[in-house]
Amino acid sequence: MGFKRIVLNALLALAVALPLAAMESRVQFGQTDGLAQEKKQKAALQEPVPLTAKSGSGLVEMVSAKVTKRPSPKKMERQLDTHIRMVAEQHGVSPALVKAVIKAESGFDPNAVSSVGAVGLMQVMPSTARRVGVKNPQDPHANIEAGVKYLKMLLNMFEGDEALAVAAYNSGPSKVRKYGGIPPYRQTQVFVERVMSYYRSYLKS
Repeated sequence: MGFKRIVLNALLALAVALPLAAMESRVQFGQTDGLAQEKKQKAALQEPVPLTAKSGSGLVEMVSAKVTKRPSPKKMERQLDTHIRMVAEQHGVSPALVKAVIKAESGFDPNAVSSVGAVGLMQVMPSTARRVGVKNPQDPHANIEAGVKYLKMLLNMFEGDEALAVAAYNSGPSKVRKYGGIPPYRQTQVFVERVMSYYRSYLKS
């Protein structure tokens, strides 16, 4: 092979190699740059969004408004104390027993609603309210009146036995008659225990 041929082949090889090297360099640079950009985007997504004074203030006001709309159980108990005593004494039921039932049933939450549809402080069923002549058991004062009237019926039915009346208030009088005492239902047994415990505490206060 002549010298000219060797030089020509070398120049051709160089001409092919240079663009390939440049291309590889550009690809590597692009990949590195892309990875860096991806890392920046991930970091930006992980940064916490700053809470502005305006939005923070609005959130606090909204939460405060919701909290202040619902009085505490203790406050509700104090507000209703006179009404509870008046209605209880009117129907010959111990005010302490009425308070104990309210505390066990709803924790003095006038908006409480059970899974079976009992409503209000004394968790009165609408049908029971109609039975004792109360039209609006959602109203706290009417709810207490309905609950006290029904409790009085149960006390008369079970000859003044408060534990049996409370059991019937929870599970129904037919169940108490069927078993000749507190029914063997865990829910009813716990309810009676709680009410009677609260009852003793209210009697002492």
